[in-house]
Amino acid sequence: VGYQFEHRFDDVWSFRQNFRYMHVDGDLNQVLPLAMLDDRTMERYALQVHDNLDAVTLDNQVQANFATGPLRHKLLMGLDFQNTTLDESQGQALAPDLDIFAPVYYQAIPIPPTVSDTHQRTYQVGLYAQDQIRLGRLALMLGGREDWAGTTTDDRVAQSSASQFDRKFTYRAGAVYLFDNGLAPYASYTTSFQPQIGTEASGSAFKPTTGQQVEVGMKYQPPGYNSFVTLSAYQLTQQNVPTADPNNPAFQVQTGEVRTRGVEVEAHANLLPGFNIIASYGYADPVVTKSTSGNLGKVPVNVPRQLASLWSDYTVQNGKLTGLGLGGGVRFVGTTFGDTANTLRVPSYALFDAALTYDFAGVSPRLKGWRLAVNASNLFDKQYVSECSNTAYCLYGLRRTVLANLRFRW
Repeated sequence: VGYQFEHRFDDVWSFRQNFRYMHVDGDLNQVLPLAMLDDRTMERYALQVHDNLDAVTLDNQVQANFATGPLRHKLLMGLDFQNTTLDESQGQALAPDLDIFAPVYYQAIPIPPTVSDTHQRTYQVGLYAQDQIRLGRLALMLGGREDWAGTTTDDRVAQSSASQFDRKFTYRAGAVYLFDNGLAPYASYTTSFQPQIGTEASGSAFKPTTGQQVEVGMKYQPPGYNSFVTLSAYQLTQQNVPTADPNNPAFQVQTGEVRTRGVEVEAHANLLPGFNIIASYGYADPVVTKSTSGNLGKVPVNVPRQLASLWSDYTVQNGKLTGLGLGGGVRFVGTTFGDTANTLRVPSYALFDAALTYDFAGVSPRLKGWRLAVNASNLFDKQYVSECSNTAYCLYGLRRTVLANLRFRW
């Protein structure tokens, strides 16, 4: 649940507040392969996971639009707060063996005993400012942020408690120049800091993830057309990146440093009134550059080198069906590696999605603000492997999923 409040004082100052509260309570019970005892007998173990998560975020922003001589400013200042409480327990125990050539399912599997039980509270306070400056056709952006973050982790099995505190200043800067012919070259540099919730299998709390990214590119919007194309190249370096634990699929570990270089191209086109097309393609070259886990120089687990998507939608503009929208598209995810040694290759897959929307304002002006949306992902119910964390643990992707929502906006 949440709300957004905005108030404009005059032509210069405005205030915005965003609040959100989220609660998640989940249980997972499954049986997993452990090892092959011989050519046909699989040793298995039972895993039980219970998570209880409460998260609160509050963001207060003040914005001012003003000029200093030839410079036009859009100054944004803010203070945000996040608080997360996580209770997580796990149980593990051996389960009955399985003959893979003559499997006997639905065997009685006792509830495994608890092997880990943690209570973790994470908070983060951020103070930030950003100034977007225009000087003719040149646009500059400068921003800075100071974060204070703390984590307290209680291990209920070991009867121990540990706390950590982190403070970090991050910043970003960018520039773009708008030519008369629709071309807009740009460049930017960004640093990041993000606390992580959860613990490793040992019970140690995760360290915050930090990052540095440099990006250059070109945007093009043909004069007189409601369409644009963006081409970009980037290098992103991240420290303490969470990834699947190869020795315990229910947990994650943090990789020392991952560097990713890549290119992306994206196109948006409004070909006819109400008819839109969005296409994108990205190629990345990720590699582990710092590690003590023997995966130095390898590709991180479950990170695809190629991503592509194509989506189109049409909304009826007049007549009795005004407000009715239809959309469809395809998503492609390239091959990934399912283990840190890069010996297990997970095949690529393509999924089709569709959407049906209706804006009730087309029926009557009194219904303005009401909108119905039905979204279907993996429309043709394709069976595929979405990820692996080691040679014995892989997951199928979601089957066909259809979600409907009714929204009112005022």
